[in-house]
Amino acid sequence: MAETRDAGWRIAAALVRLKHAARPRTRVQRWAFRAREEWMGVRPVVELARDLRWGGWCGGSVPNPFADRGAVQVQSTHYDTLARLFRDPRLSVHPRDVLVDVGCGKGRVLNFWLGRHPRNRVVGLELVEPVAERAARRLRRRATARVVGGDAVQHLPADGTLFYLYNPFGADTVAAFAGRLLETNADPARARIIYLNPRHLSVFEDDPRWRVEILETGLMEKAAFITVAAGGADASRIRTAWAGEPIADGRAGQPVE
Repeated sequence: MAETRDAGWRIAAALVRLKHAARPRTRVQRWAFRAREEWMGVRPVVELARDLRWGGWCGGSVPNPFADRGAVQVQSTHYDTLARLFRDPRLSVHPRDVLVDVGCGKGRVLNFWLGRHPRNRVVGLELVEPVAERAARRLRRRATARVVGGDAVQHLPADGTLFYLYNPFGADTVAAFAGRLLETNADPARARIIYLNPRHLSVFEDDPRWRVEILETGLMEKAAFITVAAGGADASRIRTAWAGEPIADGRAGQPVE
């Protein structure tokens, strides 16, 4: 396995050097180069080599058995897309950040983070449990990586600080995710969300608790950077330390979990 990963890494490095040597300079050239790269099969070969470094192929797509609940098919973000996205200084990763891929699929974003930030904890959340199990097995020797199968909204890590979403689910689940993050996160003021291909961005735009910025990445897909607005975290929380303490609407009840 180690020899396979080393060989894959050498192939990837050589192809990346070749790619950069021929990189076009103008916008028109870049678009033409990107299309040619995709259709001539260079990108899949480079990505396969990079995947092999982390123990297995992460490409392709898998039908989602939970499509009736708004979940989309399992697919992976391209490495070069991630590299372009994370050039933005607002997406800088700090030493204490906990990185969370919401709808991690086969785990390519986790690979990307582990390569760039090996000391940060990374967490992948994947609804399709067989896919999550395969990703967990592949990364089982990575001490800083964890993959959790099941409902991402119910498994959000309380200490997560940087959340990545690539259009993982429908509007209702996006709204549930946004509310759950504010309610359960240990420090929601530090939470940042990267939402690529944001089909349901209006969930955040229409909620005054959130601040939305569109990222200028040069990618074909829209990308948004989302943070908690001033006072947004406090407005979302109802804290009751003891049973019988008043809740927001004046009723008494048990502590909110």
